[in-house]
Amino acid sequence: MFIPSQSENSTKDWNDFTLVLPTVSIGNVGQLTTDLLISTLRPCKVGYLYTDCVIPVVGNNPFAENGSPDMFEITTALEVYESVPHKLVIVQQRSSCIKGRRAKFVDEMKNWIKTCAFKQVFILSSVFNHERRDQQLVGPQTRYLLTPKAEEVIGDKLKNFDHWIALENRPSDLMYLPTDSEIFVPGSGIAKRLFQNCSTDGVAAALLVIFCAEGDNMAESIQLASFVNSYFNWVPFAVNVLTYSNLILL
Repeated sequence: MFIPSQSENSTKDWNDFTLVLPTVSIGNVGQLTTDLLISTLRPCKVGYLYTDCVIPVVGNNPFAENGSPDMFEITTALEVYESVPHKLVIVQQRSSCIKGRRAKFVDEMKNWIKTCAFKQVFILSSVFNHERRDQQLVGPQTRYLLTPKAEEVIGDKLKNFDHWIALENRPSDLMYLPTDSEIFVPGSGIAKRLFQNCSTDGVAAALLVIFCAEGDNMAESIQLASFVNSYFNWVPFAVNVLTYSNLILL
């Protein structure tokens, strides 16, 4: 699935790296957040993911500066970036899944994640804000979920983060299931299925989401980028100050 940019990249050792990837979701917040992280951390593009499950896309390098030699580099639907100093791999997805191939795409992504043996995986997504419960209307609009393996890896550290709030479950429509038993993330695309598959296969994965609506989602992308950055501290800044000047070092 992974096609390296150069032959020497074909045997990447990422077993001590963190993977960050978005899902195509409401307001494209996960993808916008990923663009912010790439613009800020300046990882190197090391290849792309080949699949027949997403709509083909081609374009120029969106991160190239005017007049730079890489202005005319080709950008495709699934780009892979690596930052060795941060021990970080970022996947950017620029087109949605083809109808009827979501399940196959999730399986391919999960298998690639397991093959690479990433230390941990952070899935960035967004959910409809009109589906919030009353207690979700105020306070932080970001939420997280952890797989059982992620609970072992990062659960203790998150206890020291007051602004990290676990996503509240929703009552199931099925009478035989207990109350508040269902993961409810409407508008998040494949996020729920990918998270559950990672959970089943013992992958240390965290799902980070933000409540939002369609429109200008610049503010939400900054909040979600600040949310994930507050865990890793790639760019030191006050958690409650959400501005481009704090996050994007162009």
